[in-house]
Amino acid sequence: MKRTAIWVTCAALIGCSGVPQALRTSDSLALSVLEPATGNRQRIDLRHWKLTLPDAMASEVQPDRLSKGYQNDSFRVESSGSLLFTAKSDGGSTANAKYPRSELREMINPANKADNWTTDGTHLMTLRQELVSVPPGVRVIVFQIHGVNTDGSNAPPLVKAQWKDSALQFLVKAEAKGGKDILYNVDGNFPLGSTYEGSLKVEHGRLLMTVNGKTYIDDFVARDPAWKSLRYYFKAGNYLQDNSKGDARSVAAVRIHDLAVRHE
Repeated sequence: MKRTAIWVTCAALIGCSGVPQALRTSDSLALSVLEPATGNRQRIDLRHWKLTLPDAMASEVQPDRLSKGYQNDSFRVESSGSLLFTAKSDGGSTANAKYPRSELREMINPANKADNWTTDGTHLMTLRQELVSVPPGVRVIVFQIHGVNTDGSNAPPLVKAQWKDSALQFLVKAEAKGGKDILYNVDGNFPLGSTYEGSLKVEHGRLLMTVNGKTYIDDFVARDPAWKSLRYYFKAGNYLQDNSKGDARSVAAVRIHDLAVRHE
């Protein structure tokens, strides 16, 4: 069977920085092509992701169920193997948020969301993505790195990639305690239906944000060493920045063609 997507916990048995010792492995965890219950080809390895849905309860779908072909109106595995995320502005939100999302959250250890990575080592997420439909003037967070405290409580996001009206920008928190963002406007135009390649990389305390080959660098740990005390995880999908109700309700759809994560 052809292998088409890889999620790597560690590049080597010894010397993998920033990942809990118990999770260090020499296995590449490569995913062979699956045929989920839908009959569609699932090319993206979802064994290390959980899904948050934009329903009234902001329900979560855990990795085991998600990787076996789970689908609903907010999350589809298309015939091509791409993933389609749909969110409506009148959907439910998580406890620490006010907007709905159909979004993946990285799970280094699918059995324990408290296992996350640090600023040590190298941590990379790459994806190919497109905005399918978004109303004019509405913002969507399409991928990010989020912080979490060592006790598992919520911490600020390190960086969010935000799309609005064919433009992309990165919002980087200036301080680990939260507060204002540092903005990096991405060169280029990203209209609905156009596919772009993006990545987020943390390498020994530096953040590298790349879209279509153009990289922006932020020395976040040098600016605020408090970032070293947090843990991190990747996110990707459709985090709709709108909670309008009734006739003002908006609907957005985001497609991910490829998604991979590597920790070294």
